[in-house]
Amino acid sequence: MNDKSSVTQAVSATAIAAALKTFARTLSQHSERQSDLIDVFATALKELQTEIHRSKMRNQTLQNRLDVAEARIAELEKVVMAMRRQGWVN
Repeated sequence: MNDKSSVTQAVSATAIAAALKTFARTLSQHSERQSDLIDVFATALKELQTEIHRSKMRNQTLQNRLDVAEARIAELEKVVMAMRRQGWVN
């Protein structure tokens, strides 16, 4: 019985060792996948941040152009009103 018991324990130890190696490999693969996923997510966030910054800059540029255009229109309105007062424009 001792020989059978020793063999059984050796087989069990070998099976446990194999299972632990498989488990460790699986954990390693999951860790790599998670790391890759984190890298992809970080890259996407950086790209999104860059696009948001560009959008803000574009909006600021457009707002500045609008402000300038509105100021010019206001000046033109003053000129037209002055011309109307003098009778040059109906």
